Amino acid sequence: MKQFYSKVLLSIFSVIFLFSCQNDDSDSPVQQEKVLFSVNYGSSHTGDIKGYLAAYTPEGELLNYGSLGDSLKWDLKAKYNGDKIDILYFEVVNGMQVQHIKNISVGQTFTNLRNIFLYQETDRKTFKFKVEDFGKREGNGNVENGFSSTAYLIHSGYATFNPLTWSKIENGYTYADITFTKGNDIEEKEYGAELLLFEKNTNKPYVKYLDLKMLTQNYTSNDVITLNKSDFSPAEIKTVQVDANNVPYENMFLYTYNIQADRRNIIRSFNHIIEGNKIWYVSSNDEIPINYWRLVYSAKTGNTSYVAESNKKDVPSLVNVKELSGHSITKNGDKFSFKHGAVFPDKKLLRTFVSFYKYRYSANSITYIWNFDSTESTGTLNLKPFKFPAGLLDKFPNIKQTDQREWETGDYGQVYDTRSSTNVMLNYLNDILLWKTNVYTVSDYTFETYSIKL
Repeated sequence: MKQFYSKVLLSIFSVIFLFSCQNDDSDSPVQQEKVLFSVNYGSSHTGDIKGYLAAYTPEGELLNYGSLGDSLKWDLKAKYNGDKIDILYFEVVNGMQVQHIKNISVGQTFTNLRNIFLYQETDRKTFKFKVEDFGKREGNGNVENGFSSTAYLIHSGYATFNPLTWSKIENGYTYADITFTKGNDIEEKEYGAELLLFEKNTNKPYVKYLDLKMLTQNYTSNDVITLNKSDFSPAEIKTVQVDANNVPYENMFLYTYNIQADRRNIIRSFNHIIEGNKIWYVSSNDEIPINYWRLVYSAKTGNTSYVAESNKKDVPSLVNVKELSGHSITKNGDKFSFKHGAVFPDKKLLRTFVSFYKYRYSANSITYIWNFDSTESTGTLNLKPFKFPAGLLDKFPNIKQTDQREWETGDYGQVYDTRSSTNVMLNYLNDILLWKTNVYTVSDYTFETYSIKL
């Protein structure tokens, strides 16, 4: 009997102890599986993109990752109690580029993805043109004028000036067959092309927009379409000079864009230097106005490179490239001590970035770009690139081999924008992923990026 009561008391104490332990456990946080973010491509996904999204804790612990090519709609889940995550976006094209985006709120939904499908030509139309022979061309003695010594054809969506070769010259007219193409972009309409001629003797540019919709409605492929000089709109040759203290540079490019409803994505690229640090371009506002422009100035090592984009009406004649200063980076074991550079006080800082490389300039290189919003763009930080998901590296053996190398320093950059943005990191992630966003509060803008090799 005494043994029986002893066993009963022992059982009661065991139950009380177990209940007490359970109560103690209930006071400590229990990690529950939750949706970190969701992806919904809509109807445009075809599964041909090699992109991946991975979620990490701010301290660098991998929570989970998913492929942008796996399915139309999916949730990324993991056990996590925090309300902020860091997201790494991996894009693999030969080598791998990684964008590190900090402080993204848990529970975001990424939707309305565009332009991830493989573009394919679906239609092709060719028309015969007969053009008054008033412009420079091969054979009329103007080759010494370089770029302005021939006719050019610029198609929608292509930043290339293609010299137009005339098939014959007869009775004061030049002849050519011009082909227009249409693709499977659901947003694409019937677009045309820009024909640019430089007048003999005066070198004055003339522009004619060839409207594909109008051509299709009024002509057949057997018709000969006549264009006289009076059908062209006069344009201007203008220049942009870059004031960068006359330091040596690698190259300069200027892109001008027209995005009118029936002339979307006419892109004109200019990289022809007149003298020193001055680039020239053709302005044809009567025929194809410039809706926005982009200037790319690539400096040699040790100097600041510069990219500017703006939708201001006039392209400036002089651009001042300020030099970045005050930044530094040193390697301490597997970490980097990084000091942000001085910020230009007369500009509105949007974000900064610092990059690291493994096997730079090779086909299997890895680029790691760490992004900071304006509130984190001062002071000194200890940085260690996050470890990549093993399952992702297993898909790309050459990249996995590169990952065994040591990290090397890359570039440092500052991004300025006259527009206002409420969530810089999330908006930038959307831009990287090519999702449609409408995040700016001001219609007119100037967007500038200063970068330098570390």
